[in-house]
Amino acid sequence: MIFPTTYELTLALGILAMLCWGCWASTFKLAGPKWRFELFYFDFAFGALVAALLVAFTFGSMGDELSFADNVLIAGKRQIAFALAAGAVFNLANMLLLAGVSIAGLSVAFPLSLGLAAAIGIISKQIGSTVGNVPFVYGSAALLLVGVIVAAMLASSTKPVAAPVVAGRNANLKSSSSGGSLKGVIVSVVSGILLAAASPLVSLARDEGSELGLGAYALLVFMAVGIFLSTLVFNLYFINLPVHGEALELGAYLKGGLFQHLAGILGGLLWCGGTIANFVAASPAGAALVPAAITGALGQGGMVLSALLGLLIWRELKGASGRASILSVLMLLLLIGGIGLMALYPATPTAAAPAAPTRTP
Repeated sequence: MIFPTTYELTLALGILAMLCWGCWASTFKLAGPKWRFELFYFDFAFGALVAALLVAFTFGSMGDELSFADNVLIAGKRQIAFALAAGAVFNLANMLLLAGVSIAGLSVAFPLSLGLAAAIGIISKQIGSTVGNVPFVYGSAALLLVGVIVAAMLASSTKPVAAPVVAGRNANLKSSSSGGSLKGVIVSVVSGILLAAASPLVSLARDEGSELGLGAYALLVFMAVGIFLSTLVFNLYFINLPVHGEALELGAYLKGGLFQHLAGILGGLLWCGGTIANFVAASPAGAALVPAAITGALGQGGMVLSALLGLLIWRELKGASGRASILSVLMLLLLIGGIGLMALYPATPTAAAPAAPTRTP
């Protein structure tokens, strides 16, 4: 397996993770307003799995370190099961995140979900730990939580996005139902809680104190398998009992255009690229080691980038009130402040297990 050998390369991987995680959801917007997230997600899961396998059998099989195949052979069954479970839990959270995006937009759903997940992760790692600057730790979590509250207020100040009646077949849009803003907030919050729940499963799969643990590349592959398989299960629910819009037929997927399918695959590729960059950046030791607080903060920067893309590129607040513009600026400042404090305090591993790599948006 190939890992960075210098501090600069590890830091560059952290930045790459931030860029990929911040941009992947824009491919859903790129697919167009007529393409439902349920249909987009089939291609996303396929793209993530293909990318994970390609990375594992190239970079994961080169170099002097233990190869991906060897890591799989010696890995424990429990660790593999934890990785598959992490992929499934993350996948449900990610699907709900896209549901939130389809209702409230990138600028609301990402801060709500990822901001909440980050705050929960910070607090859970600090509880029971004697390491870390407590004012910085809880100050970071407090700023993120206030940013989440402001994001919820922003959702109530903007009009929910209308959903296509039948994606790829009927161009008419279903008018937004009352309570759409509240629905967008709820599904994004549930997404954030599930994202936080996936992080301990990732730690258990890595099992860094044991030779049976999964390395970065093997962990990515088994998570991608969990994502792909669980998509086939979860999407049966979302298609028949949708979060937003009317029920779909499976045949609607085949009515999508080539560009829409490629957008979904590209989304999976970008997510996978950000995830392996984050996993690898969390693995080096010695001179190549970047403090976990910095790599974690870079990963969380992806939610700010997503929100900025929603505001500046996709113009999600176009026509909104001046109050919405003020709330969006305040939200971004709070999130950036929370992430900044996160990068300043020392890593805070718990007594039970090493700190997990940054969550994977």
